[in-house]
Amino acid sequence: MKKLVHNKSSKSKKTAVIGALAAVSLALAACGSDDDGASDSVATDPPAETDAPAETDAPAETDAPAETDAPAETADTNAPADTDAPAAAQSAPGACADEYDEALVAGAETEGRVVFYTAAHTGDQAQALSDGFEERFGLDVEFLRNSSGDVINQVQAELEAGDLQTDFIGVGSAAGLQSFLDDGMFADIEIPNADDFVSGIWAPGDPIVPGHVAAYGVLYNSDRTENPPATWAELVELGGIGVPDPEISTGMVAFLYAMEQIMGEGFIGQLADAVTLKTDAGTALPQLVMTGEIDFSTPTVPQFLAGLTAQGEPAAMVFPSEGTPAIPTALAVFEDAKHPQAAQLLIQYAVSCEFQQKMVDAGSISVLDYYPIPQVEGATELTADQLFPVDEAEALANRDDLIAKFEG
Repeated sequence: MKKLVHNKSSKSKKTAVIGALAAVSLALAACGSDDDGASDSVATDPPAETDAPAETDAPAETDAPAETDAPAETADTNAPADTDAPAAAQSAPGACADEYDEALVAGAETEGRVVFYTAAHTGDQAQALSDGFEERFGLDVEFLRNSSGDVINQVQAELEAGDLQTDFIGVGSAAGLQSFLDDGMFADIEIPNADDFVSGIWAPGDPIVPGHVAAYGVLYNSDRTENPPATWAELVELGGIGVPDPEISTGMVAFLYAMEQIMGEGFIGQLADAVTLKTDAGTALPQLVMTGEIDFSTPTVPQFLAGLTAQGEPAAMVFPSEGTPAIPTALAVFEDAKHPQAAQLLIQYAVSCEFQQKMVDAGSISVLDYYPIPQVEGATELTADQLFPVDEAEALANRDDLIAKFEG
């Protein structure tokens, strides 16, 4: 197995996000909830239906692509769903409206700017978050988009130097933020539209907020692979798989845990035998599939598929029929943020109707109860019944054992 290394840029409580995820796959099947009003708030119009965010170059703040946790698994057919757009556009009902506290907005305007580091969004999504926030509130935004491991390492280096630059952090899963949470480093968060969240995905009082739900699938090149696998069992028989290194990627650890739960004892070893390439950044894998260095990449999220097809690449994705691991991404604001009110406003914007519409149009599963699961061009159908909620706390507790099984 080859290891490919990419250049890198230089209140303790367990989160309730994953413990309640068993209800998420059920709730995602139904859409619609009531919107509560709030006093002393700025209301914005419901978002108009939008196209997927335009493909942009990686932001200058970082050299290496960021790692996102993989796509959801679904469908017992190899045929990609036939859609007319990268993700089937789905607007929220008119009841979905955003409200922001006037005092918070005024405080953020006084601060004037915000900085965020993220692995919870693709490059295009991070750019869309920055652009949308700047347009909505008129504040300057700086961001760094990198892999989860690199984002966490960057923050740790800044903390050790006594000069934390970022106000807001986003990673692929809550497990990646657990050490910061245990050290009491995150600020309390208020989410005005928390009642509109998918049931059980977030508990008020938890400083880690889900940005969207990542579903893990299998990416392949449709020009090179005529008969893609329909199941995880078929995938390991075919081989030629590229994966992120579980020593670095918490998303890969969660994926291994889910695979053992879905497929049973012994499957991790079968997967390891079928892997021909490990990388330190999972976001490098889709392009390696396109160039033919590997046949399949997993775990991979549909957002990368949407980006590749928008560029005219022959990319396609399968959500294997046995089950698709599903994990919420994780967002938090640092207690010692230099721009705390702007950071609070940014995290509220990240889960707003306006921005969640953009996420859905780009192929992400929304945290809001208004949207069905988006279907991405080139991917097999994904349904709520196929989602397998991953218990990240258990995955993290069994990390060493899972890695040992994978490394053999």
